[in-house]
Amino acid sequence: YTMEQIQRHCRPDDCWIVAHGMVFDVTRYLKKHPGGARSILSRVGGLDASADYDFHTKYSKTRLWPKFKIGRVAVCRNPPARRSSLHGARGSVALLTAPQGGAWNGRGPLNGANSESSS
Repeated sequence: YTMEQIQRHCRPDDCWIVAHGMVFDVTRYLKKHPGGARSILSRVGGLDASADYDFHTKYSKTRLWPKFKIGRVAVCRNPPARRSSLHGARGSVALLTAPQGGAWNGRGPLNGANSESSS
């Protein structure tokens, strides 16, 4: 699963967590967790729960966690766009720029790239 996919599952009725590169759907376990649902919900949305995983007993890691494993985090083959911002009188504007040598798939030029726009 991509991090974008994982981040969509961040509610009590649809809850995924990530630990050591593995993805777990813990939705049906939320109400049963001894530490309460809040302790799990604080780690959703792609936040790393590896330290929480390591905290659990060997029994939990070998008998309980595997029941909820649904896959692995996908490795990103394209580096993310760099983020910068401009500050003005009316607040900040975020700008996304393509990585060095990266391709731009939007409309119009990017950072002085070819000025021809493909609509």
